[in-house]
Amino acid sequence: MNEAILRVLGKRDESADTRSFMFEPADGMNWEAGQYLIMKLDCPGDDRKGIRSFSIASSPTEKIIMITTRLRSGSSFKQRLSTLTTGDEVRVTGPMGRFLFHHDERPALFIAGGIGVTPFRSILKHSIDTGRRTSTTLVVSDRTPELFVFRDEFNLWQKENSWLKVYRTVTRPEAGSEKWNGHTGRIDQSWITEICPQVAEATVYCAGPPTFVQSTIAMLRSMNIEQGHIRTERFTGY
Repeated sequence: MNEAILRVLGKRDESADTRSFMFEPADGMNWEAGQYLIMKLDCPGDDRKGIRSFSIASSPTEKIIMITTRLRSGSSFKQRLSTLTTGDEVRVTGPMGRFLFHHDERPALFIAGGIGVTPFRSILKHSIDTGRRTSTTLVVSDRTPELFVFRDEFNLWQKENSWLKVYRTVTRPEAGSEKWNGHTGRIDQSWITEICPQVAEATVYCAGPPTFVQSTIAMLRSMNIEQGHIRTERFTGY
């Protein structure tokens, strides 16, 4: 695996508890939409030795490396990450991973739990920039509306690209401060069938916490979606 040093270009808040960090890629560093990297920070006291995996949220067409993460107050790693400023350097290993977009004519269904939406941003942006027009449905679930990541960006992309449809659901609307008039509850078979009628013919991608991914796989298998048409990425150890 390749090791590299990335230099911080900037950062921005994405939602109530989520921030993106932009880095200048190392010379010769290439990645495919949907891949991830492993970051190492000098973080004394961290129980995982200052090591975390992050999906690359930026498309290769954007010429920057962007990672987007929830900033947990109880994580010494996330606290150290949040202190990074322009010009700081971090050590990474990668890119790696096979959570890549298919190259056939099947429609795509993306199912994201929380911050699991990050690889889908990379894939969608790459599709837009390269002129790919595969019929794609993105479904995102989060606890409250304030936590949705890339919300305005996805809304704009949906408006500008007829092949993209975006749906969101909130599992705990009562816990949020923003009024929510959209779908509520967990992602289930009836809702998926309603918003993605072509699900039986789709390649389905699911990313998020392990329990979310596992329950989604069980739902898809109960719908007779073949295992070979289901691709997953589990986000562990936030």
